[in-house]
Amino acid sequence: PEGDPRSPGVWVAPGAKVHAKATLTAPAYVGAGARVGQEVTVGPVVSIEGNCELMRGARVIAGAVFPHTRVGRATRWESALLFPHGQIELFSSSPRVVLVAGLPS
Repeated sequence: PEGDPRSPGVWVAPGAKVHAKATLTAPAYVGAGARVGQEVTVGPVVSIEGNCELMRGARVIAGAVFPHTRVGRATRWESALLFPHGQIELFSSSPRVVLVAGLPS
């Protein structure tokens, strides 16, 4: 992945901002321009693409956050693909559609 390893299996691209009180667990990737807030948990098995925002207390486990997506405060996403106008649960017995606020282009 693009960027420097923060720890074994955790990469942060140049231009990404990760709060000192965020937790990144391998394997995990944070793309350029992404903003990972205070008390955010990322990983394991997560890719945060560029220009995303994970707000304070959010948790993303086993999934991906596509470009220009905002993940709300204190929300928890597991086994999901998050994109600017919704999400897809990867392993759900009863599929749900949930709207996710996008960031301005």
